[in-house]
Amino acid sequence: KKAELQGDAKMISCASTGGTTMVRKLHIGNVSFTVKVPKAGDYALNISYMSKETRPLYVKVNDQKKAQRFFFPDTGGWCFENGKTTVVPMEWSGFNKGENTITFGNVDETGEEAPMIEWISVVM
Repeated sequence: KKAELQGDAKMISCASTGGTTMVRKLHIGNVSFTVKVPKAGDYALNISYMSKETRPLYVKVNDQKKAQRFFFPDTGGWCFENGKTTVVPMEWSGFNKGENTITFGNVDETGEEAPMIEWISVVM
């Protein structure tokens, strides 16, 4: 499904990646993706992102009380600086059979700057 934006998160077109759409301002907003899995359990996520410097991003699945904080290494620049995306794998637990919501961003309201997200995929 499409990404759902909350707060001040924004979609932008990134020229340095061929015009792909990225989600930014995740330090003052969130982006949620709904994914469907065949059974409850642990799954790997692949996250395509861009960041000029190493930045944290908070992630949670479904109604987890506390989001987990992950650090995403720099990818060399932002869109307007000819930056490139990279993909980072992440193991995650807490998936239910059927639809699940994965939320990235300022889910714990810390205000920390975050990387831009291009896409996610669940490895089944």
